[in-house]
Amino acid sequence: MVTTISKANIVVLPKQTVFEEKTREQLEQELYELPDYRQSIFEHLKSVEHMYAPKMNFMEYQSDINSAMRTILVDWLIEVADEYKLNDETLFLCVQYVDRFLSTVNVTRSKLQLVGTTCMYVASKYEEMYPPALDEFSFITDNTYETKHILRMEQIVMKVSL
Repeated sequence: MVTTISKANIVVLPKQTVFEEKTREQLEQELYELPDYRQSIFEHLKSVEHMYAPKMNFMEYQSDINSAMRTILVDWLIEVADEYKLNDETLFLCVQYVDRFLSTVNVTRSKLQLVGTTCMYVASKYEEMYPPALDEFSFITDNTYETKHILRMEQIVMKVSL
């Protein structure tokens, strides 16, 4: 069966406009300019902040790591964030996740970098418009941890501290 096409069957669609590319900063600025929700969001976050804060003196309860090791980890995470041009918010959220995890779980030295890497991976998925790929997080540890290790630790971090 052959269908005949006539002018009556043709629909002319309007010409599509060229998509205007916006920078991350422009998109974030537009988001922050939405006054209807901004105040209520900040009020809500402030009201639940105490529920998600790390425990006081949480490093005192770690048996295999100490504050100096945490400092070395945070310095390394700063370098990672700089290398991958991540937002400051990503780094801050990552450190918050690390501290909350350390408040709950006794971590061995050999797993501390894995915890930090995983928290950076989770934070970048949350904060970044284009987060680094999972294999990049394995690469930044000189492949000490495979992607399967990061994914498994992600499950543990999400269950325990988020």
